[in-house]
Amino acid sequence: MIAWRTITGGHDVADVRLGAMTLVRLHARSDRWELEHLDGRESGPANSLGHAKRAALQALGELLGKAAFDVEVALRST
Repeated sequence: MIAWRTITGGHDVADVRLGAMTLVRLHARSDRWELEHLDGRESGPANSLGHAKRAALQALGELLGKAAFDVEVALRST
């Protein structure tokens, strides 16, 4: 489950966890979104806090889709 929490007015975050480990932290601000992960950060513009949350979740979906593809490739080559 991904649950957003307010850090400050206009800055919400959500953690994506696997067991006790945080895989990705999502940031949403009224003017931008950001994914914070082990390899760095990805970000983009937003028009509102709601738009930033949606954009961050879409970026996360793309990232997870790429990871699932990489797992499938590794399984086929093992």
